[in-house]
Amino acid sequence: LRKGCKLGAAPVCRTLALRLARGQEGSTAPADVVALMRWSCRNGDGIACWTMAEYHAGGLFGLQKSRTRRRAYHELGCEAGNRHSCNELGKALEDGDGGPKDPTQAAVAYGSGCARDLMESCFWLGWLLVKGKGVSPDREEGRQLFERSCAAGLSRGCTSHAEVLLKRGDGQPALAILAKTCEEGHQEACCLMAQVHEKGLGGVRANVAAAAGLYDELCRNGHAHACHDLAFLYSAGPGYAAGNGLEKDESRSLQLYEKACALDYMESCGQAGRLHTQRESGSRDLERGRALLQRACDTGLPDPCGWLRDLAERDAQRRLEPIWARRRARGEMAPGRMRYSGETRTQGQVSPAALITTIWDAGQEWIIEEDWTLGGSSMTEISSLEKETLFLRRHASRHGEFAIRELEVQDGWVFGWKGIPDSPDPRHEIIIDAPDPILAWG
Repeated sequence: LRKGCKLGAAPVCRTLALRLARGQEGSTAPADVVALMRWSCRNGDGIACWTMAEYHAGGLFGLQKSRTRRRAYHELGCEAGNRHSCNELGKALEDGDGGPKDPTQAAVAYGSGCARDLMESCFWLGWLLVKGKGVSPDREEGRQLFERSCAAGLSRGCTSHAEVLLKRGDGQPALAILAKTCEEGHQEACCLMAQVHEKGLGGVRANVAAAAGLYDELCRNGHAHACHDLAFLYSAGPGYAAGNGLEKDESRSLQLYEKACALDYMESCGQAGRLHTQRESGSRDLERGRALLQRACDTGLPDPCGWLRDLAERDAQRRLEPIWARRRARGEMAPGRMRYSGETRTQGQVSPAALITTIWDAGQEWIIEEDWTLGGSSMTEISSLEKETLFLRRHASRHGEFAIRELEVQDGWVFGWKGIPDSPDPRHEIIIDAPDPILAWG
């Protein structure tokens, strides 16, 4: 090997470098391994280029981890004819890994890999063609590449082939492909087949019971999305699954959402939290519901964030119920009126005034609910930021924040206040006058 390498045979040098790396040629410095492998790559050995790319990816043999250098070596490997480097280069170009995104060049790299019969590259080239990403859309050519990769045994190619068929209305051929691929153990094919049965995709007659059976088996095998979809079926009830033997079962639905959440499916965390906070049965768990909603909200899902806000408002109402009951019993409910010094537009219409229905004390916060002349109602908060300054924050904001001035408070009760909104039009001054203490809820 050493003699062959000295004669300039790049594949021989690469083989020698690999043996040195494995300790099969005696002890050697890591730098010697890298030097031989680098030289082999630069002299046209694609496998050596692929190996150098992986060395940089893992920071091996004293090399610094570098996604940029990994991408550069895969480019050299692809130019040298290594199909695996072409595939990895395509991924890097598509995702912007180690450099800028370039879907057009990604398609070229995948095409090079596919031309060398790497089915993974054929699949990804088909995906770009179907999506029209970096290339002109060509759903039929993409379908053919999916079919080719499927015939070579790539399960995801089979599932994607079926998806294209479903979108053009060929449900039965798609279902046959999915059934075969599902039997071979590809979970995504099983999940798509369940969706076909559930929703009647591609012209296939809907069969919710068959979908539930597939979802159930997948869920038992740890497929989070299937658990989520099955939970939805049980929560939807007979109105959704009429005549299919599937009845509404909220407890079962909650269990399934919890399982999917444990598998890090965040939409299920949100749904489980919603059920925990809305259920009236013994399985209700408000604290767990809050925690699950917060977890889902933290990932950026809007619905769980909205449910958390709703829950906070309901909690505030419960805390003030005793105050409200006492005030109501004494007849001390005297709502004031809000007026604007200028016109205020709500949902495109002029709303010159609105009636304040509630202002009540919640410890350190003043919480107001407004019954607008136009636009419905919304909960808002006034939070004390300083001794003399208060700000009104709208949950369903129409005017942004309002700087509150001239707040009249006697013995903890609001008599009136004046504010100017922090909005594009500062003329919309809000004035509330109340002849009697305002604390009306209900």
